[in-house]
Amino acid sequence: MARLSVNLNKIALLRNSRHTGVPDVVEFGRLALAAGAHGLTLHPRPDERHVLRKDVPAVATLLKSRRPKIEFNIEGYPDVRFLKIVTAVKPEQCTLVPDASDTFTSDEGWKLGTKQLKVVSNIIPKLKRLGSRVILFVDPNPAVIAHVKKTGADGIEIYTGGYAEAFRKGNYKKLLEDCGKTADEAHKRGLVVNIGHDLNLKNLPPIVARIPFLAEASIGHELTADALKVGFAAAVRAYMTALTPAGTLFEPMLKDDPLEQFQAWFERAQTSEISERGTMVLSTASKDASPSARIVLLKEFGEDGFVFFTNYESKKGRDLTENPQAALLFHWPSIGLQVRVSGVVSKTSQAESMAYFRSRERESQLGAWASQQSSVIAGHPELDVRVEKLRKQYEGKNIPLPPHWGGYRLVPTEFEFWQGGPNRLHDRVRYEKKGKAWEHVYLSP
Repeated sequence: MARLSVNLNKIALLRNSRHTGVPDVVEFGRLALAAGAHGLTLHPRPDERHVLRKDVPAVATLLKSRRPKIEFNIEGYPDVRFLKIVTAVKPEQCTLVPDASDTFTSDEGWKLGTKQLKVVSNIIPKLKRLGSRVILFVDPNPAVIAHVKKTGADGIEIYTGGYAEAFRKGNYKKLLEDCGKTADEAHKRGLVVNIGHDLNLKNLPPIVARIPFLAEASIGHELTADALKVGFAAAVRAYMTALTPAGTLFEPMLKDDPLEQFQAWFERAQTSEISERGTMVLSTASKDASPSARIVLLKEFGEDGFVFFTNYESKKGRDLTENPQAALLFHWPSIGLQVRVSGVVSKTSQAESMAYFRSRERESQLGAWASQQSSVIAGHPELDVRVEKLRKQYEGKNIPLPPHWGGYRLVPTEFEFWQGGPNRLHDRVRYEKKGKAWEHVYLSP
C-alpha cells in the first residue's frame, strides 16, 4: 500500500487562532503515529500562517527514535530560508513547491521552464547531500516529467486539486486519467510517485486503483475535517484503509506462518506506543459450557505457544482443569487491529513458573500467597492483614513459589486477524492448523 504522511498544517492553523498552544502539533503528530501513519508532513510557510518555524525541530524530536522507518517530509519553496530549516533537521523527504510567499495554498505545480529549472536545479544537490529524497510538486501533465528527470529530483507529487474538484462535480474520469498518465511516465523513468491536495476518503480509492505503484499520499485538510466527526486516530486509520487496494490488508500480507504475522502486528503495537500491548482477554468455559472472560497479561509467546500466569485455584484455573479449550483476544484500538487466538491450554513446568515468580517484585510475590483468587472475603482489610503477616513471616528470606500459582501455555490451533475498515467493511483473515501446516482464508466482515 502507499504510505500515508499526515500533514499537520491544519492542526497548527487551529492552534494559531489562540495563544494557548492548543491543539499541540506534536501531540497530534504522536496520535497520527499511534494510529499507524507512516510519516508526518509540515509546510513551514514564510508568513507562518499555520506551521511555525519552531514546530519543525519539535516534530523532528518526536520522530527521532522512529526515523528513518517513519519519515519526516518538509514541503516548501526552495529559497535560502527553506534550506536553513531542512539543513537543521535533515528530513527523509523534501517536497518542493513553486508557491509565491503570498499564495493561498499550493494550487499548481512546477512548469520547469528555464527560470524554474534553474531554481530547483541549484538546490536539489544540496538537499541530496543532506540525505533527503527530493520530490517536485507537478501538475497532472506527462510532458513535464522529462524536465523533472533533468533536474535530478527523485520523484514527483502530483497535484490532485483539480481531480478532487472534478470528483465533487461527478466528471473526474479525464482528470483521473491525466494523473494516471503522469504517474505512468514518471514510473517509467524510475521516479517516485506521490500524490497530494484535497484528497479524501471518497476520491482516494479510484486514484489508488489507477496508480498501483503509488508511493505516498500527503493528506492534511480533508483528514482533519473528517477527524472533527470521527476523531483523529479513527480518521488516520480510515485514510490508511482508503490507501489500501481493495481486498488487501495494510501489511504486505500475508505471511505463511500466523505466528510471524502476530509478531509483526505485536511489534507495530509497540512502535505505536501502546503501553499494554500484551493485555489480552482470556475466554474459558467450564465443563457445562458456561463461558467467562477476563483480562490477563501475555508474558511470552513463541513456537510453543502463548504464556500467562495466574492462580491455579481461580475461576479460570478451575475452568481450564475441566475444559482446556480457551481463546485469547488482543485488541489494539489506536491502530485498528485485533487478533484472536484459539487453542488448547496446559500448565507450564514448575521451573518456568519458578523463574517467572522470582522475576516479580517482592510485594507481588506476597500477593500471590495472600490472595486465594476468586474466593469470598470480608473486604480489602482482610487482604492487608494477610500480606502483613506474610511480610513478617518471610522477612529476610526468599519467598517460595506457592503451590497454587504458576503458568499456563495456550498452543494455537486457530488465528484470526482483524483490521478495521470504513463503513464496517473490515478485513478478516483466519488461519487454521491442518496437520503441520497452516492454511488461511478471507472472511466476510
